[in-house]
Parts: sequence; C-alpha cells; structure tokens
Amino acid sequence: MFIDREYRTLANVPFIDRVREYEWIRERIGKSSFIILWGPRNIGKSELLRYSSWRLSREGYIVYYIDFRREALSELLRVYGVDLESRLLNELYGLLRDSRFIRLVEVGYNVLKSVWAKGVVYVFDEIQCVGSRMYFLESLIKQVLYAYHEKPLSVIISSSEGWFVANRLSWSLRDYGAYSLLLDEMDLEHTILFTREVCRVRSTRLSYDVKTLYDKYTGGNPGYILELLSISDLSEWVKRKREELIELVNDVVIEEGIDRGKIYCFIASLPVRIDLVKASREQLELLKALLKHNIVYYRHGVETIVKPQLRVYKYLASEIIS
Repeated sequence: MFIDREYRTLANVPFIDRVREYEWIRERIGKSSFIILWGPRNIGKSELLRYSSWRLSREGYIVYYIDFRREALSELLRVYGVDLESRLLNELYGLLRDSRFIRLVEVGYNVLKSVWAKGVVYVFDEIQCVGSRMYFLESLIKQVLYAYHEKPLSVIISSSEGWFVANRLSWSLRDYGAYSLLLDEMDLEHTILFTREVCRVRSTRLSYDVKTLYDKYTGGNPGYILELLSISDLSEWVKRKREELIELVNDVVIEEGIDRGKIYCFIASLPVRIDLVKASREQLELLKALLKHNIVYYRHGVETIVKPQLRVYKYLASEIIS
C-alpha cells in the first residue's frame, strides 16, 4: 500500500498508489528522456503528472507543467521548483499563445543558467488538445534526445484519446526513442483506500459496495468513483454509460464499417488475450477501431491483454446482445 499524505490531489485527498509508475518516470528523467503517458479516461494520468512534478521539484528539478485543457492562459502553465520573475512568466505565456513550443523549451531551459537545478522537465498534459499543431512533437523529441544539454532535459506528454495512441505520430515518436507508459487501473485494495479517503474528506458515504463497483462497474478507475458520488442512483449512471457505449459503437459502425454484432460480442468477451503477431487482419482492424474510439485499451507486448475502457461496458454489451 502506498499513500503520500504530504500531497493533496484535486479531490483533496492524499496521493494513493502509482508509486511504481512515479519511480519509473523518475528513473528516466535522470537522463534526457521523452515519455508518452497514456491510458483510459479518469484513470489518474493528470494526477500522477501533477504529483510527479511536485516530487521532482523537491528533488532539484525545474518542472513546467502545461495543461492543454485549460482555456484561461493564466491557468495553463504551472512551474515547480523555481520562482520565476513575472517578466519571464509573461514571455513563456506569450510563447504558449503563439504555439512556439520549441522556443518555449529553449527559454525554460535557460533558467538553469541562473539557478541550481538537476535538470528541466516539461509536462504537456492532454496533448491531443493541441489539435493540428501537434507536428511540433517530432521536432521536440529531436531537441530532447539528440541535442547536447549540460543537464538533463526531458519531456512527458499524456493523452487519454485512443486516436492519438493509434495514429502515426505516436508511433513515429516511439521510433525516435520515446518511452511509452500505460497507466492501468488501481488494484482493489488501493481503490477501497481511495474511496474511503474521498468519503472521509467529503463527510459522505458511498451507498454501494466498493468491491461490487470494482468488479462490475468502475474497475480501478478513481475518476468514476468521484462521478458516482455526485449521482444518487447507480441505475441512472449505468443508463448513461449504456447510451454512451451505444453511441461509440455506432460511430465505429459508421466510420469503420465493422459489423455491430461483432463489436458487441467482442466487448462482452473482454478481457481477452491476443497475439498481435498471429492476429488476423479482421482482429487487428477491430482492435484498432475500438482503441481509436475509446472503447478498449491494451498494453503492447508479446501477449496483448485487451480490456474495456470502462468495466461496465463488458456487462452492458452482454445485455445488449442477449
């Protein structure tokens, strides 16, 4: 069990679990690295990045955390590990506004010349929100991995969108030498601890058994536990997810031309193990389509385990085809 009570998450609870993922990130930050963090929605990627930024700053790094979901520019950039003068901050904001990301990294790195620090880390959270401007990532990875720096310069990008993970740009970054980290579900023990802490802070209680929620509905997805706390009726939440799944599947049918029945049967069978080396063209097309539309996710490897983006999808698909 891991819980860091020195840090408070956006839910105002301590940081729970993910210590192995943080150690994995820290090990690679010690040298110039480019990291792609991805995984299902609401799994805790942003919280891991905020926590990592905070921890790394305490260990002597300057960390620039940029959340591309923020619309207000004043909330877009956070700097950990050094106090910057307003003039320099304004320059960084201006570079963000002009989408001059490479220059942004250069200016941020130059801060090292005036302060003591182990290195610089740039965190680009939810990179898919940059849209058509993502072309800068290939230039950025060359700047990070191939250019000489007196101290380590590293970049972490994150995305919860399957279309980004599956597209050519993401694979191109891996070809250049980017590390890829899939953030998977919390285990049951940490999910129970997270739920208990949230209920304690909010002086409330969850009217559902956490193990039942974990096994059938949310899995170890902390964001959906928070979502359920705002809904008094579990059946209403399940109804919403059913409508969501039907809409996603219909998009796959329209855009990819895959048979609806095959899609629901596959979702109902999850999790499944597939050998990507031996998989048929039909299996690969289905996998890519479902990943692209945020219905499934899977960790690449010799033996690939395919899981539903949200655990309740499996049971909803079973009901739909029955």
